[in-house]
Amino acid sequence: MILRGKGRPDGGYGRTPDGRRRIPGVTTILGSWGDPNGLMRWYGKLGIDAAEAEAARTAHVGHAVHDAIELELHGQDHSDPLLAIEDHASRDQAWKAFEAWTRWRDELGGDLTFLATEVAMSDVATDTPFGGTVDAIARAANGELLVIDWKTSKRLYPKHLTQCAAYADLWEARPEHDGEPIRGARIVRVDRETGDYEQCFPPDAVWEAARVQWRVLLGAFYRERSIVQATGLGQRRRGAA
Repeated sequence: MILRGKGRPDGGYGRTPDGRRRIPGVTTILGSWGDPNGLMRWYGKLGIDAAEAEAARTAHVGHAVHDAIELELHGQDHSDPLLAIEDHASRDQAWKAFEAWTRWRDELGGDLTFLATEVAMSDVATDTPFGGTVDAIARAANGELLVIDWKTSKRLYPKHLTQCAAYADLWEARPEHDGEPIRGARIVRVDRETGDYEQCFPPDAVWEAARVQWRVLLGAFYRERSIVQATGLGQRRRGAA
């Protein structure tokens, strides 16, 4: 039986042990080290309103595809979240992406045994707490545990592998964890425009580098927070324009 999580909790991932701060999620932490210039160029090209509307639309498509995949993995009817999309163009994109995933599953995913989906996790046992929700955990034919991540973005980026490394840390920090390490990741991108798919399955050395990279970014995120708290730099002051 596949462990079925409840997805990202509505109230977030809880608070730090002292109760003072909400625990940041993996995507929030990675987003703080993104490419603001690239985002600004995109906003400049489309305009703020159009860019925000497009971001919301593609996020809606992505959530529907993730929901459909989860239903399929648990042997349930996958169509409801796809049919619930009212916009015809967005619905067509969601169907294309889901059909791309089924082709990946049939052609490349047959060696995986899925163990868990949509598990929300948090690690508060250190001075750098964080949380996140993994798409899936699976066991490969060679017996190794893998993080599985679905993407509906236009391309894959290095941060996607770093994101999987963060989920590996969270999985290994679970109280129920038996000590078996996560040995790698598979990132599967399903294209909502073409219906094609691509898979990233990094070699061991790259996976270990991604795990180091995540821990570096996590530490830097909290060091920046401490600087802000100590100096007030970057904080919007009351009454400021």
